[in-house]
Amino acid sequence: MTMKKYIKQLNEDGVTLIETLIVMGLLSIMLVVLATIFTSAADVQQQSKSYSSTITSGRFIIARLNYDIAHASTITAPSAPGTTSPTLGLTISGTAYTYTLSGNNLQLTDGSGSDNLNSDDVIVSSPSFQELSNGNRKPTILYSFTISSVAKSH
Repeated sequence: MTMKKYIKQLNEDGVTLIETLIVMGLLSIMLVVLATIFTSAADVQQQSKSYSSTITSGRFIIARLNYDIAHASTITAPSAPGTTSPTLGLTISGTAYTYTLSGNNLQLTDGSGSDNLNSDDVIVSSPSFQELSNGNRKPTILYSFTISSVAKSH
């Protein structure tokens, strides 16, 4: 049967209610499946973006701390070897550098002002800095902090 004959036959016979309901049911099922796939893809994309932002901020903070600690001439906080402090104070080339927690941000204050070291969609908490005694060698800092994403999973 050719297409023209089929359309002519369809126009003459019409479409039954059962046929219409079957087509509508199949279309509804397809739309639900497509919506579910789209929603899942959007969730995976958001999780990936949050993970990437968290890792990037963590790596930047660690690199900055390592660089500044290696170049520090003196440590002003914590005040003595073996003590722990939520703040790190360093002197580098005569300039005071202070790492503190400000809200959900790890903040660095130096001679030029204050900057947050983490991105806005990342939370830093529980910073801890401890000076370790090394005898006459350059002091060593043991540090830890918790970093997490602001984004919530569904």
